[in-house]
Amino acid sequence: MADKVELSQEEQESLGLAQLVAEMRKTRGWQEIVEPWLKTKFSNSWLDPRNSKDQTEFFYQYSTAWAFAQAVTEIFRYLDETQAKADYLIKKQKGELVDKFAIGK
Repeated sequence: MADKVELSQEEQESLGLAQLVAEMRKTRGWQEIVEPWLKTKFSNSWLDPRNSKDQTEFFYQYSTAWAFAQAVTEIFRYLDETQAKADYLIKKQKGELVDKFAIGK
């Protein structure tokens, strides 16, 4: 196993943030309330035009639903990227990364 690696200040801050995000995702409130609500909003972003009084209102509601679904997608992308970054930095810190370009190792 390789020696532990000292992370830069920026990497340490990034790892700290990622660990906070990971802790948040493990909470009961996130798992039972926020995450299911966001997923429901994302998957139910379609609209029934019969519930709109006119075409202008329907397009407004459609645009709002589309924007919300895009925001949900971006939130989950950010959370997943943050987790991947944390995993990478932890491996780096532990010296578990393999340098594919190192000669003779």
